Amino acid sequence: MKVFLMTLLAFGTMFVMPSNAEAAQCVYELQNGRGRTLQVFRDNARNVRAACRQARRDCVRTARAGYYRARRLNCVQRRVIPNRPNRPGNRFVTRSCTAQLTGPIGVVRLTNFTRRARGRNIRAAHRLACQQAMNQCRRAERRISRRFTSCRITTRSPR
Repeated sequence: MKVFLMTLLAFGTMFVMPSNAEAAQCVYELQNGRGRTLQVFRDNARNVRAACRQARRDCVRTARAGYYRARRLNCVQRRVIPNRPNRPGNRFVTRSCTAQLTGPIGVVRLTNFTRRARGRNIRAAHRLACQQAMNQCRRAERRISRRFTSCRITTRSPR
């Protein structure tokens, strides 16, 4: 009975353990009728089809939600990065960063913007994620157009 349970446990962990496969990435842009990019949607998944489906779904949802006043909004696929086999020289790390939009006096928190990015090392990935989060926060700040609002990074930088 113990042998049976041990083999069952061994086979069960094979299906539960995460694999180290690189993720595919797809990028969609939400554009107005004049071709100006309003927002960028990136998604990672195990394959290109799933990544593009998720990024497109996020783009269409945002277009339908009515955040932007443009009469015509288009979701345009910009870039597809297929998944690559896991090679020793092809290792990337993923880091996230959060930017916070605060109201006057810095007390009222209006909203948070969290972005994830991949890079060859921790600092590069964190820097890119913070840059994307700040850009998204500043776009929202311009859209809201309240006086004395500000964006700031709330996550610590890696060592």
